[in-house]
Amino acid sequence: MAVQELANLVAEGEAGRADDRVTQIASRALFSENYVGAFPHPRNLREFDKIVEGGAERAFQLTEREQAHRHKCDDKVIDAEIASRKAADADRRILVVMVSLVAFIGIISAVVLLALDKNVGAGIFGSVSVLSVLVASYFGRGRPSKEGRE
Repeated sequence: MAVQELANLVAEGEAGRADDRVTQIASRALFSENYVGAFPHPRNLREFDKIVEGGAERAFQLTEREQAHRHKCDDKVIDAEIASRKAADADRRILVVMVSLVAFIGIISAVVLLALDKNVGAGIFGSVSVLSVLVASYFGRGRPSKEGRE
């Protein structure tokens, strides 16, 4: 809008006024104020109160509610991650118990078959026992998470 206004002044032959207008626009751009923070600038808060009764207080309440909501969401994410890790730990415990049971039964079976002079059966049961322990140790140690921690 300022550019169009300047073009109109130059077209009307009032370049002097155009120069003054350029100076005004440039000074506004050079002397602008920037405020960054969780709450609006105090001057803006006073303006809120002029426009809406209790406007500044409402702005603070809005910010406080937003922060409380953000904390609640963060707490939910943390609780979900804790529950997920607990479930994974329980799964690993179950895996260890099951593999231990299979390995124990396999070793006992292999010993009994060896005593009965059934070497092939003893080899199969012994191999399954050793293989189950190896598989359990591979899957039971867990995988690193996406963040590289576990």
